[in-house]
Amino acid sequence: MPSYYFGKADYAPNSFSEKEVEVDCQTLKVLSESEISEELELELRIQIEEAGLNPDGFEFAALSTPNSPWTQGENTSDQSLLGILGCSAGQLKFSPSGMSHHLDHLAQQIEISRLHRFHHAVKSTQSLLNEVERDVDKSLKNIGHMVKSEISAKRFIYKNDNSDHDWMEIEDAGGQLTSSLQQIEFREGDDPSKFGHIQKRMALLSSDTAKEETVELLVVPFLQPSYRLRSLPFTSSSDLIENLETSKSNDINLIFLAKDAPGYLQNCFSDTDMLVAKSVFGYIEKYASAKIFEENSSRVLKFLKEKPGSSVNLSGILDTLKSLSVHFSSLTSLVIQNVQSNIEIVEEHMGENEPLAHGYLERLKENYLSKFFSNQDAFDSSDLFFGVDKDDRGFILEVHFPSNSGSSKIFVARYDSDQISESILKSFVNLFSEVYVRTKKQEHQSDRAAYIMQVRHAVIHHFSAANRSIRSIRPLWNRGIKNKEYWISLLSDPVIEGELDRAITSLGQANLIIENGRFLLGNIDPKSLNRKPYKFVDVVNDCIQVLQDIRDEKHIRIVSKVTGNPPRVMNADEPLLHIAIMNLFDNAIKYSPHHKTIRWTVDYRRDHFRFELSSVGDKLDPTKRELLFQVGFRGNQRDRLNQRHGTGLGLPVAYKILKAHSDMAQLDFKPEQSNVDLGGDANTFYFEMPYLTGQASAKDE
Repeated sequence: MPSYYFGKADYAPNSFSEKEVEVDCQTLKVLSESEISEELELELRIQIEEAGLNPDGFEFAALSTPNSPWTQGENTSDQSLLGILGCSAGQLKFSPSGMSHHLDHLAQQIEISRLHRFHHAVKSTQSLLNEVERDVDKSLKNIGHMVKSEISAKRFIYKNDNSDHDWMEIEDAGGQLTSSLQQIEFREGDDPSKFGHIQKRMALLSSDTAKEETVELLVVPFLQPSYRLRSLPFTSSSDLIENLETSKSNDINLIFLAKDAPGYLQNCFSDTDMLVAKSVFGYIEKYASAKIFEENSSRVLKFLKEKPGSSVNLSGILDTLKSLSVHFSSLTSLVIQNVQSNIEIVEEHMGENEPLAHGYLERLKENYLSKFFSNQDAFDSSDLFFGVDKDDRGFILEVHFPSNSGSSKIFVARYDSDQISESILKSFVNLFSEVYVRTKKQEHQSDRAAYIMQVRHAVIHHFSAANRSIRSIRPLWNRGIKNKEYWISLLSDPVIEGELDRAITSLGQANLIIENGRFLLGNIDPKSLNRKPYKFVDVVNDCIQVLQDIRDEKHIRIVSKVTGNPPRVMNADEPLLHIAIMNLFDNAIKYSPHHKTIRWTVDYRRDHFRFELSSVGDKLDPTKRELLFQVGFRGNQRDRLNQRHGTGLGLPVAYKILKAHSDMAQLDFKPEQSNVDLGGDANTFYFEMPYLTGQASAKDE
């Protein structure tokens, strides 16, 4: 029973203050009606006599509290009972009206005392929150030490399971709080980490410094939003969180042991003590949860600032994960290559546990990686994927960094618990999301360097070819300068004409690749276009002329068809448009077999025209439309003779140029099976463009 002593401190005999007054549970109903049974009265008089007082000089009545938030429960009558009031007959006359008045007065005193304790505890908590630092552990230790004083507990023990698996006793050493390790063992049913709410418990404790003993505990589990882990296939971060069961985890526990307060009739925690703890820790629950989330975010940010490089630091990532929770015990990096449909894995391991089991790696290949590499189109390579697996050693958190290059990386973090707080999981996701952004940036820089090297290689090739042609005719040129008749003969020499044509063609190709490089690394701003009048058919014919030698090499025939009436005025950035059309024809010739036909058509319509270019080749997959217009992607060449080196720049650059002219000018393609006119399977690239670019056409509107 919770009990108080009111009055002078020396009024109650010391022998009585150390005694426990027991009330038979069977009499509670009788007591709630303010009646004392004869059996209970006899028991009370015996206890008073044992305390050294005259039992005949006392009269008894049941003491109940008025209705209040702290005394209302499922059994209001039982909850409202404070105890038995024993009064000396000379001190208090037991008239019905007088007894009611005095008991009500005493109950109000108790109620006021409770309110004062709540107010003082919450006010002290507010002061501590204003003074303490961002460190949540330090804040809770300070507040717990204050509550220890408020409820007159002898000892205060604290544990944050995410920062340390051990219990720490918090004591005051000259105004400074100190923490000392406590090796405390609980019986299975008494383990505070299993409790879901504040409660009083009798527990059997044992430690290195004290013998086994049964003590009373006031346990305060600090609940946080969390998730129950279970095996989940790879998915996005948002789907991962949605598919995990929400729960409450009490990773943080505070224990108050051994009530010791002078003036109390019993050395046990009262209901009011428990309500004081509820009022304090309920008040700061959301505040502390927010601070924990802020702390974890700061740890992630600190790692990212201290490791600004783009390379992945496996040791640094593991240290950051352990700062979030000591349940993270190891981290493994898996570099995965898909070599001719054979999945190869290179493993790098950091941490305490053994490397990943062979069974896990085989399961990863069969259940996920084989599907990923066989159908990469179904996966968005711009986003990373998260999964959860489980083996006999615990749970495994997985993060996949996808890539279209045939190589991927998967990080595998072992987590030694079946629950993870919301703050830790979201910090985990944020950490790897930021690392993934760095990885993609590094990949982009590597790709950009590779593309530039390809451009350089192609430019050198064409300049070298032009240089060889010019050098071969240089001696003849010098001789012609000295001999007029010889000079005239050179004008009709087919060798000279062929070499000059080849030089011009090579220089034109070099110029084309250099121009492509201008738009390799970003989009074209439509406002930067130099729009001037031009004739589209003239642009097409000029491109065909520049590519004459390449056409002749493969014996490619080109046919054309122009329909409709051309407008009086058309505008565009002609040099850029020239590059786009040149790329389309160059691409068609490159992937056409020898001795085939390429067909182009222009259809002039009311306010725009449609251009189509058809050529024989392997039918393109419409599902890879976006991939086809990405830099670096190359198609298959059916005819291996005279295969030319490609950079994968042609279609993406053409796409950018056309789109910069008008949103209407979206480059697209359609595959066709067994085209009779062209003599085989074919692909047709097409676009539509307004006559006056930079203005809205009727179709746009």
